[in-house]
Amino acid sequence: MKFVAPEAADLDSTKHWNNRMYCQEDKACTPQGILAMQPCIAKRGVTVPVYVSFPHFMDADPRISARFEGLPKPSKEKHGIHLLVEP
Repeated sequence: MKFVAPEAADLDSTKHWNNRMYCQEDKACTPQGILAMQPCIAKRGVTVPVYVSFPHFMDADPRISARFEGLPKPSKEKHGIHLLVEP
């Protein structure tokens, strides 16, 4: 079986209400392609700003990658995430 991670657009908390759980209560939601993991970590008593994205900000808001110089252009073949599971 092959499981493929959803595109970053599907994780956009500004467009998909069920992803609002990743928004911090006192701050705005993160832009498309970035997930704030603080709400998950804070439940364990740790308050560290941790964010996750696909490699090279693939499928993320283009304003994010524009802030970095020298980032390679990501491709779904090289940078997409999938799991192969043998039942």
